[in-house]
Order: sequence, then structure tokens, then C-alpha cells
Amino acid sequence: MRLWSPDSKRLAVSDGKALFLVVADSGERHRLASGRVYLGGVSFAPDGRALAYSRANDKVGREYRSDIFVARLSDGETRRLSHDGHSDMPVWGRGWIVYRSFHFDGDWSMGRLRLMRPDGNGDRPFARGGEKTSLAQMGVDPLAFSDDGKHLLACQAFEFACAPLTFTVPAGERHEIVVERRRGELATAADLSRDGTHVLVDVGPFDGPLNHRVYAVPFAGGTPRLLVRDATAPSWAR
Repeated sequence: MRLWSPDSKRLAVSDGKALFLVVADSGERHRLASGRVYLGGVSFAPDGRALAYSRANDKVGREYRSDIFVARLSDGETRRLSHDGHSDMPVWGRGWIVYRSFHFDGDWSMGRLRLMRPDGNGDRPFARGGEKTSLAQMGVDPLAFSDDGKHLLACQAFEFACAPLTFTVPAGERHEIVVERRRGELATAADLSRDGTHVLVDVGPFDGPLNHRVYAVPFAGGTPRLLVRDATAPSWAR
């Protein structure tokens, strides 16, 4: 796992056993957290002064547990924001942290979104997704905030894909992003533009990187614009 800070001067790196902060110019490395750190749950504060992450146990299925922490980068002071063992995937926006609150249906982990302030206060439910195991639905996952913190990219999680959804924050106005697909193709949310106006969507077969297409779609839905063929895993320049 690698994640650049907003000013591109530092890099958060995890090897699955510890979380480190690396200074880009010098290569100087500082340990922020030890133990098992959930690789998909690391997010810098918009001002780059702190880092939110989720720390999980080493269990799978119904025994999986995770909570959210914030580390101040100036001195490494760490604060625990959740205590229920059912919280992960924090995404830090201006004024808010959105995260996945999960529960289990059999061995399936189902996600629902919650919002809280960066100090852990004001925690409240925000959004739900489909949770039918017969359709391989696994709730909703958070992905990215716009720079102003008012636009959120999330996705309806499936077993093999994550279909794009967008929300206004904190109002919660919801939009499903639709891109035409051929038989056997899936549309997967990739990234949100810094100004929150467009979403990148990766469309292609679930069983490999070939024959994929990348589209830009307006935040509230609309006509997709094809950007490139035979490409996958896009992201916006920061």
C-alpha cells in the first residue's frame, strides 16, 4: 500500500505489519503504527498534518474486527476514533471522515457509510447500499472526497466489482452513475476529480485487464465521455 500526502512531499507506506511515513526528498522513514494495518483504509487529512487509518485483527470472515485511528504526523500522537470493532476504510474530507461500518450476513461483510468529525464527534449514519447475498451485493464502500469535502465518490460493492455512486456531503443526495456495458462487462468506480465534477469509471470484463475502457462521467450522472480504450485502473492527477 502507498499513498501520497496532499503536498506530495510524504508517502504513507504499509507492509501489512506496520504503517510508515516516508519523506520523499530524503527517504527518512517514521513508524506510525505497528500491528496488522488494514491496507485499504489509509487517508491523509486535507491539510496533510494527520493520517486516518484502520487497524484490523488477523482474522477473516465473521471473526474480522477493525477500528479507526488518527495519527498526528508532527509527533506521532495517535487517537482512537471507533471502539466497536466494526469500522474500517476511512476517507478524510474537509470537515468530515466517512467510513465503512460493517456487519455480517453469514460470512459476507456488509458495509454502510457513517460520517464523523475528525475528532470522532458527531458520528452518524450516512448511506446504505444493496445487501442481498443472492445478488452478490456487499453494501457500500467509500472511495474519495473532492477537495472541498462536499462531493463523495463511493461504490455499491459486489463480489467482483464496485459500481459507482456519488453523494453530496453532508446532505446525502445520492446519484447512481450509469455507463453502458456489453454482456459480461462490469463498471467499477475509479476516482473523483479534485473539483468534484466528474467520476472516472473503468468498464470491462471482471476476469482480466484486457479490453477495458475508461470513461469520465458527470458527478450527478449524465453522458459518459470515453477517454481511452485498452486501459484500466485510472486516477486523476493531483
